[in-house]
Amino acid sequence: MRPAWDTSPVFPLPTGSPEPGSTVSHYRILERIAAGGMGVVYKARDLKLDRLVALKLLDPEKAADPARQRRFLQEARAASALNHPGIVTVYEVDVVDDRQLIAMELLHGATLHDRIADWPLAIDEVLDLGQQVADALEAAHGKGLLHRDIKPANILVTDAGQAKILDFGLAKSIALGPNAPTAHDTRASPLTVDGATVGTLGYMSPEQARGEALDTRSDLFSLGAVVYEMTTGRPAFDGETPAVVYDRLLHQEPTPVAELNPAAPPGLAAVIAKALQKSPAHRYASAAELRDDLRELRRGLEPIVAPPLPQPRPTGRGRAWIWIATPAAVAAAALALGWLLAPAPIESIAVLPLENLSGDPANEYFADGMTEALITDLGRVGSLRVIARHSVMRFKGSKEPLPAIARQLKVDALLLGSVTPAGDRVAVTLQLVGTKDERTLWSERFDRSTRDILVVQSEVARSVASEVRATLSPQEEEQIAERRPVDPEAYRSYLEGRYFYWQMTPASIERALALFDRAIRLDPEFAHAHAARVELLDLKTQVDSLPMGTFVEAMRASAARAIELDPAL
Repeated sequence: MRPAWDTSPVFPLPTGSPEPGSTVSHYRILERIAAGGMGVVYKARDLKLDRLVALKLLDPEKAADPARQRRFLQEARAASALNHPGIVTVYEVDVVDDRQLIAMELLHGATLHDRIADWPLAIDEVLDLGQQVADALEAAHGKGLLHRDIKPANILVTDAGQAKILDFGLAKSIALGPNAPTAHDTRASPLTVDGATVGTLGYMSPEQARGEALDTRSDLFSLGAVVYEMTTGRPAFDGETPAVVYDRLLHQEPTPVAELNPAAPPGLAAVIAKALQKSPAHRYASAAELRDDLRELRRGLEPIVAPPLPQPRPTGRGRAWIWIATPAAVAAAALALGWLLAPAPIESIAVLPLENLSGDPANEYFADGMTEALITDLGRVGSLRVIARHSVMRFKGSKEPLPAIARQLKVDALLLGSVTPAGDRVAVTLQLVGTKDERTLWSERFDRSTRDILVVQSEVARSVASEVRATLSPQEEEQIAERRPVDPEAYRSYLEGRYFYWQMTPASIERALALFDRAIRLDPEFAHAHAARVELLDLKTQVDSLPMGTFVEAMRASAARAIELDPAL
C-alpha cells in the first residue's frame, strides 16, 4: 500500500521533477511516495541533520500560479504553527530554483480511506481514532485554524495506531477571543480558486457546500462524516453524481448506523447524529465536547447527546390506550420475544477467499494463504462444518450476491474480509455474516506485526466458535490455542509455498519445496512449515509418478518434528 501523503490520485510524475538520487537544496531524493494535486511527495534524506523526511515539492507546472503558491505556503504555515501528536510536523519551508518545498516528518502507515476500504472498523478502533482526530482538531481550532477538508483520505494512521491530520492546504485562519463572532466568513479566502467552494463534497458541511460563513462546527460535521464511515464502512453522503451528493448533503439524512452495523452501540450512533446535524446550532459546540463523548463511550458509558427528533403525527382519532405491564406479563413477553428473535443455529460455515488490498498483485499468495489457514483452524472445531478450500476458491473475485453463494455452498454463515500486507505488518479485516438475513454476527480488524499472525488466526477461530456457540472439547481448545510468534519472512515463504503447492505441477512443486525449506531455515521452530513439507513430498510422489515410499523417511522426520513443535498438529 502506498503511503498516503497527497490525497489526490497518483498521476505520472510531472515533467521537471527530480529523479531518485538527485539533490534538492540539502535534501537527497530517495524515492517518490505520491504525486498529484498540489505537487509531488518524496522520501528524502536531510543531509544537514541526517534524518529521513517527507519532502513535498510544488508541481513545476503549477509553481507559476500565485494562487497555488499561496495555498502551498498556507499548508506549511498552518501545520507548522501547530505542535500536536495528531498533526503532521513541518520541519522546514524553502524556495529552491523558484520552486517551493515543505519538509515534513516521514510517517509509515495508511490513510483511513485505505483502512476502511468499504468495511467497518472495530468499534474500539472507531472510538480511539475518533478521539485522536477530535483532539487534534481542538488543538487546531485553539490556534485559530479551520481545516476545511477533513475526510478519510486526509487522516493517516501510523503503524503505531496514531492518527495524523494531513493536508492543511485549505486551512483558514479565524478570529479567536471572547469578542469574536460565532461564525467567520471564509468565502473571500484568497486560497479559493476562481470562487469555487473549497473542500470535498460528501464530507463538507451544508454551510460549506453553500459557500456560507464557517466556524469550527463545520470541521465537526466533517469529522462526524468520517466517524460514520469508520463505523459503517460507507460514506454518509454519496451518489452517482455530484448533484445527487449535494442534494443528500443538504436535504437528506444518512442511512441509520444501526441498519448498516448492528454492532455499533446506540451511544455512538447518537454522537454521529449530533455531529451531522444540518444546522450548526444543533451540533457540538467544540471538538473537545465530541472528543469527551467518544472517550466516555470507550469507558463503557453512553452520554445523552441525541439530537431532538420530530414528534410523530397522530395516525387516528381513537382513544389512546395504555398497557400496564405486570412483572409476570413482562417476563412472559420477554420469553416470547426471546423465542421469536433467537437466531437460527449456525452449524456450517464457508471462508470466502480474502481480498488482497495491498494494491500489489504479487501479494495474492498472502490472501490465498490466509484464507486456507483460517479454513484449517476453523476446521478443527468438530461441531462446525467448514467448507473445503477447493470449493470456496472458485468464488475468488466473484460478484455473486452472498445469499446466492451461501445457497450453492449450503452453509449457515460466511466469513469474508481482506488482508493488507505492508512490510512487517499485516492488517486483517473480517466479517461473519449470517446467510438467513445477511446480518453481521461479528466483525473485527487486526493490525499486527506479521510475527503475531498465528496468534491472530487463533483469535479469529476462538471468536467465530464463540459467536456460533460451538462447544469446544479440551483437545479442540488446545488445537486452536494461541501460538508462538513466527519469523515474518518465514511466514511469507510458507504462504507463498502454499500458493505454489495448489498449482500442482512439477515446476510449482519444486518451487513450493524450496520455499518451505527456506521458511524452516529462517525459523526452524515453525511447525506449520515442517507439516507442509510432509504434504508436499506426498504430492510430489503422485505428480512425478514415483514409487510409493520414495520420500517416506524424509516425510516421517518432518512429521515428527512438526508434532514435537506443536502437538496440536
